[in-house]
Amino acid sequence: MSFVLTFEDARHESFQQASIYIDACFILAYMNSDDPRGDKVCEMLQKWQGEGVAKLGISSHVFGEVIHQLFIQEILFPLEIYHNKQLHRKLKSHPDVQLGPLEESTAFLYDIWKKEIPHFYNNNFVVNVSRLIKSVKNRYPSHRNKLQIFYNNAIDRYNEFMNALRNDFHVSFLTTNSDIQQLTFAQMKLFQLEVYDALHYALAMYHGYDYFATLDGDFVHHLYSENSKTKILKIA
Repeated sequence: MSFVLTFEDARHESFQQASIYIDACFILAYMNSDDPRGDKVCEMLQKWQGEGVAKLGISSHVFGEVIHQLFIQEILFPLEIYHNKQLHRKLKSHPDVQLGPLEESTAFLYDIWKKEIPHFYNNNFVVNVSRLIKSVKNRYPSHRNKLQIFYNNAIDRYNEFMNALRNDFHVSFLTTNSDIQQLTFAQMKLFQLEVYDALHYALAMYHGYDYFATLDGDFVHHLYSENSKTKILKIA
């Protein structure tokens, strides 16, 4: 019996009354319309809903990572649009998009980006969002209010997703303790996993979930055995 299931395997798996822990990349792919993996995530969610999954699990680590990535997206996408407008060119994927209420805050961040981080400013659009935000907070404290719209949008997007998820599934929020930390270390040593992959799998195992759904991770090790009650779903 395989304990690392591919997307095709999952299509033929029965998830009736199953419990499934999902990680951040699973959620982010669904929320990002430009991520081609999102179609597979959507198909899995529809299958789970139709088959009556008992519950989905999300940890505080997943919550933090998703919010962080959404915040970065909320800044990067408008900045890229604004950057291309300055160069009189359009984004291929969103040729007619308008910034609307983001225009003022985006223009401000764009000016700071050019002024404070000149070695990032070239025709190849690259932004270190964390550094840019710190520059605003440290050097232009009177303009911190211009950042608020990005924080609000990231949180609103997350809440909108969670509300939709709760409409279709029972969602449980999982916490970490010292036992899970030790289990994470064991997973890292035994399977040579990166710490985040090991942590998520440890959380799913500790809380007795039937499956851990992810889109990445090095879950191909031959040491996985039938002793594990938590199967891994590698959706993409």
